[in-house]
Amino acid sequence: MILNEIRKSRSITQLKLAIDLNISQNTISRYETGKREADYATLIRLADYFNVSLDYLLERTDDPTFYKARPKKDALYRGRYRKNVFCRKARHVFLFVIS
Repeated sequence: MILNEIRKSRSITQLKLAIDLNISQNTISRYETGKREADYATLIRLADYFNVSLDYLLERTDDPTFYKARPKKDALYRGRYRKNVFCRKARHVFLFVIS
């Protein structure tokens, strides 16, 4: 993994990285030397911490840029859900769309 190079280029020690990610320093060292492989959840935390893509972290690309997908116009309404809210004064049930 390219973890060692990324960490050193940002002047972060193994101990600081371990504390920030709640992992032991020994585990970070083993990831860097290749004696141990990170699980999926740890890879995501490392990529988020360094703001790089998983592909860059796994050396599948040379581009460290992390691209966030833009939602489609249709997806704006898919994320909303409906919730029934009871109004005590009017004693009616209103349907609100919460975003």
